[in-house]
Amino acid sequence: MAILTAVDFSHASGLALVHAARIADTFDQRLIVVTVADALLAAAEGVASGDDPLTLLTQALGEFVDETLGTGASARHALLVPVGDPSAEILRVGDQREVALIVLATQGASGVGKAVFGSVAERVLRHATRPV
Repeated sequence: MAILTAVDFSHASGLALVHAARIADTFDQRLIVVTVADALLAAAEGVASGDDPLTLLTQALGEFVDETLGTGASARHALLVPVGDPSAEILRVGDQREVALIVLATQGASGVGKAVFGSVAERVLRHATRPV
């Protein structure tokens, strides 16, 4: 079993990462850290920079994990960068890896922003088949 946390490089997701790491350590579970790449933005970044956008995003994820959890933390945890819809990919990885728990943060959007864009955390909560 493992603990899955999804990050978007925000302060709130950093806090979720810290809590997920503590839970994983407490229960001697593997920690899987996911950030989901948007297919269109990844393709545009690849064209603009000439570099593989998933490699760049994986490096950025490793740096975020190290900055948040301490130097070398990224080497101790599984880092994944799937491409697609964030909530669908988080759920897919959770099911595929048979995680015991999904840990997420919310940005606290409300009103029109939440109605128009929705919330990844809310969609994961609504469709998850495991604890969130």
